[in-house]
Amino acid sequence: MERHRMLVDSFMLSSSTFENALSKSLWIMKLSPVGNAVPYNFKDLENMTLKFSRTQCLIHTMYDRLFADYQGNAAIKTWDFFVPQFPSYADHPDRFCNELEILTREDRHPCLMKLKGFCFQHILALVYDEMPTQVLSTNLYSSGNQIGWNARMKVATQLASLFAWFHERRYAFGLQH
Repeated sequence: MERHRMLVDSFMLSSSTFENALSKSLWIMKLSPVGNAVPYNFKDLENMTLKFSRTQCLIHTMYDRLFADYQGNAAIKTWDFFVPQFPSYADHPDRFCNELEILTREDRHPCLMKLKGFCFQHILALVYDEMPTQVLSTNLYSSGNQIGWNARMKVATQLASLFAWFHERRYAFGLQH
């Protein structure tokens, strides 16, 4: 337990030192909108998510977390990458930039969520202008026969259209667990 406490304290000190060093550059840099997405600051996101409260967390995956705006007006996706034990976190800035680019394209696919804003002040985050309803697989499998054949075919057609859109633009994608 003592060793664990020392590691946590060391990590927190390193993070604080790193953040202080960057505070005069990247973290306070003034940003312009990207497409229709506007920059948010970290305090805005803290207020929207009640300081990233667990009660506001909708989904926590291996790579990111999806929070609900406590007012129900938006969803906030964050990438946490300042954890040295996980080398896969190093590609989070790339994931963030890729998603930002995909969602701000002029020819954005209509099945993709609309982007409201972004933040890279202390964290990487995207703010969507809507809340997700449910995870597709949960909706399909838990409802039994409540989702009719026509609705299932509509979902399948939309998903195929989205996959074709990704393929035409040479985007690689995968499912998160």
